[in-house]
Amino acid sequence: MLQAQAMKILQESNESQALHNAACNFAKKPGHIYHLYQRSSGQDYFSMLSPEEWNYSVEQTYKGSYRLEFDLSWTPVDKIRERDDKLKWVEQCMKSESGTKAAIDFNMTNN
Repeated sequence: MLQAQAMKILQESNESQALHNAACNFAKKPGHIYHLYQRSSGQDYFSMLSPEEWNYSVEQTYKGSYRLEFDLSWTPVDKIRERDDKLKWVEQCMKSESGTKAAIDFNMTNN
């Protein structure tokens, strides 16, 4: 189990590093959603424009949309709700007035 968790963390770190290395001609701000494309040259780059907002005049491949988090990690848009739910749960545990310590399981899933 620990090895699987370590492998997941390593994979997420590598994916995050690749996203941070994508070309970008604007200052990225935490809390905003950015759209990743790949030029015909193979270069990845971020845009503020979603695929629906492009006029299809540029040859590119849409690779996904991500929210930049305040810890500078990236969350794919299809996982934003899950991440927000986890953070709300952690916040509720931290604000608990019962005085009991809560164990936090960051591997919980919403099935």
